[in-house]
Amino acid sequence: MPSETRFPEDLAEFEEIARQPDQTLIRVRQGSLDASAHVTVQVITADRPFIVETILQIANSLGFLNRGLSHPRPWVTRNEKGLITAFGKNAEKASRESWVRLDLLSPLGVPTDETLPGLERKLKLALDDLTIVSNDMEQMRENIRQVAESAQQETTRQMLIWLSDPSHFLPVGTQTYRITDTGAFWPRSNGLGILNDVVRATRRFHASLLPGEDPEELIVTKDSERSRIRRGGYLDYFGVRIFSQGKVIGEHRFLGLLTSTAYSESIFNVPLLAQKSNKMMEELKYDPESFAGRSLLAAMETFPREELLRATPKELYPILAQVGQPEERRELRMFLRRGRWGRMLTAVIYFPRDRYNTTVREKMIEVLKAATGAKEVEWSLLVSESVLARVYISLRVEEGRQLPHVDPTRLENSIKHATRSWSDRFAEIAERFPSSARGIDFSDAYKEAYTPLEAVTDLAEFNKIQNSDDLGLLIYQPIPPQNGVDFRLKIFRVGAEMKLSELVPELVGFGVDIVDEFPFKVKLRGKPAVVYDFGLSLPAGVSRIEEWPYDDRQKFMSALEASFRFENVTGGQ
Repeated sequence: MPSETRFPEDLAEFEEIARQPDQTLIRVRQGSLDASAHVTVQVITADRPFIVETILQIANSLGFLNRGLSHPRPWVTRNEKGLITAFGKNAEKASRESWVRLDLLSPLGVPTDETLPGLERKLKLALDDLTIVSNDMEQMRENIRQVAESAQQETTRQMLIWLSDPSHFLPVGTQTYRITDTGAFWPRSNGLGILNDVVRATRRFHASLLPGEDPEELIVTKDSERSRIRRGGYLDYFGVRIFSQGKVIGEHRFLGLLTSTAYSESIFNVPLLAQKSNKMMEELKYDPESFAGRSLLAAMETFPREELLRATPKELYPILAQVGQPEERRELRMFLRRGRWGRMLTAVIYFPRDRYNTTVREKMIEVLKAATGAKEVEWSLLVSESVLARVYISLRVEEGRQLPHVDPTRLENSIKHATRSWSDRFAEIAERFPSSARGIDFSDAYKEAYTPLEAVTDLAEFNKIQNSDDLGLLIYQPIPPQNGVDFRLKIFRVGAEMKLSELVPELVGFGVDIVDEFPFKVKLRGKPAVVYDFGLSLPAGVSRIEEWPYDDRQKFMSALEASFRFENVTGGQ
């Protein structure tokens, strides 16, 4: 064994492993203890791009937690048995390899030994795909350029040239299909990448011609399968239809992944989007240099890029015309788009930024899934200086099913209702008060304890207090009943707090026992205020609150208030 190059101890065993050319070695094993949740993944393969990203995305998709990664890329020379005879780039017949060691924690709730076969199988499938894609990469890019030369429309030609740029698109499969008179798609050439497999090329989604559709040359949609390499999203599908005497007879298809650059660069640098923006400007009769025109273009630049690529200009007109309006109302707005082939529904939802949180998003998704029967959901969030946050949600039904019809207005109202916060409901109920009688800030603890309707009742009591020497009193029966509590008493103060050590004996003196007490601080139009909530038992001789005469209750509260005022006047002497 050569000694001039050594690796860390956890990689030293890699040097002893034999490997033949074009072979990918994968080993997945559990930690030394039988119950250990620790898993080690070892991979030795020819060096190529996206190896680490591919391994990590497979592990993450199965719920494993990454605890450590090593990834040396040594130049090695191996003999006929596959054993290393020399390290270094300058050695004869040297080739560069990727050695990966990944330390993982297995998913919770599943025995570790049961997770290993699935992890190893999916790693093999993914790394096999990566090998095929890497070997065919340049030929696939050349294939895109060749189809661009024969494109009938200039926008299609420019878009394909844009796709052939490595900074924009990672192709993973190309294929040319023949479309029969019955609409069936049959591979008619030797495909490249993952579409070289005739079975995989056939048994997948095909963007068939829809009834009454005016066939366009360039199709942009999503494939029915997720990528196994680099990142696990659904593959981007670009199709170029082949025409003969005005009839669609075939399709050039390019599957792959758009890059981060493709998602971030200006729409005017993306030929298809530049064309759509020009069409919308013409349709809406906007001058690009006018305020309305600039607002529309700004809306397009920040609009979900996938929607811009897949939606037709006709679908985008009404949405972007509203999104591009300069005024921003602090209310929920939702725009739905049903996919042309009935597999997907996308929702672009604008929501007040200061009210947005994880719970709000989860409620949105819950409502959308219930309405569509979707099994898979993906989402993204944009938060900027705007008063509105934007949530982009993509829903997909099971393969072979169609989305049901949904009423956009009803669905938007359902989401509005589901995402209304405690403060929203309080504001709606409190509208009966003049604005000068509102302006109250409740603590989170208060909101947990009381409903918005109860809060409006408390606000009314606070509004009765004229100065810091006054107090408000309210008796109520808790619903549902509370163990040991016959009734509750709220005491309201503004601008001053009470000494509970002095108040408790007073309450006991009126023949009631204190079961519990909770103080809640609030802000009433900038002033400190507090509500004390006491759980009390009834006086002797009274078994139910209904048996306590109303007049006696009023006397109880009047006496309590008089006692409080006496304490304030005498200073408790």
